[in-house]
Amino acid sequence: MPASVMRVVLGLTCVASLLGLWLGTRHAQISETEVINSVVDTYVAQTGGSRSECVARPSPLEDVWMVINCGTASSSTQYAVDPQGRLIAPDGVPET
Repeated sequence: MPASVMRVVLGLTCVASLLGLWLGTRHAQISETEVINSVVDTYVAQTGGSRSECVARPSPLEDVWMVINCGTASSSTQYAVDPQGRLIAPDGVPET
């Protein structure tokens, strides 16, 4: 195999490895605070409610990382979040 082909293959392998490493560390660094703030922002945008109306708690379910409850005693909305930080729709499928 010519040396130029080997250099191209080696270069592409290095780029793919670095991209995978970067994406992996980026994914691993999501924090609870970022997820909670994102969900609370969604609640405020949808309802016009206050950020102080929301409370988060860890979930005992394996596929649910945390549950965020927003609203008042008379009107409450519950958001479930999977381990990747995505909202879980009421039917159990992550929302995109």
